[in-house]
Amino acid sequence: MRYARAFAAVAAASLLSGCLGFHREWAKAQRAFPPPRQDIEGPWTGSWRSGMNDHSGKLRCIVREVGPGRYEFHYWATWGRVLSGGFRIECEAEEEDGEWSFAGDKDLGLLGGKFTHRGTATAEGFEATFRSERGDHGSFELERPEAARPR
Repeated sequence: MRYARAFAAVAAASLLSGCLGFHREWAKAQRAFPPPRQDIEGPWTGSWRSGMNDHSGKLRCIVREVGPGRYEFHYWATWGRVLSGGFRIECEAEEEDGEWSFAGDKDLGLLGGKFTHRGTATAEGFEATFRSERGDHGSFELERPEAARPR
């Protein structure tokens, strides 16, 4: 019982620190990438939906260029209004006439397996699909958060 409580405390602290870390990064991204944007870097908000079981939730993402033609997508998603978590995925991206095409994959470990992600984006919105080797697949739809939209 003592070990179970210790494990629960460590797990809760880990989740809380991840959540707080993302929220600090989110606030910083909203200041660092003011509107209007001409690229895909910065904060995004929207939703995800599973095509396998119709589960869905809120989704936030911070996109940063990490090298020529390479972007990191840092996602934070909610499931069932109670659970949340995040991950980062690096993608190759190409821009043509104000539209970016991107694709990447990541091993999410025992729970998610290999995760494949691809989509298209403009400076104001993006749509992507995902597929997990565990069988799940679905889509993301995101736009600039209200505070980051041009006025």
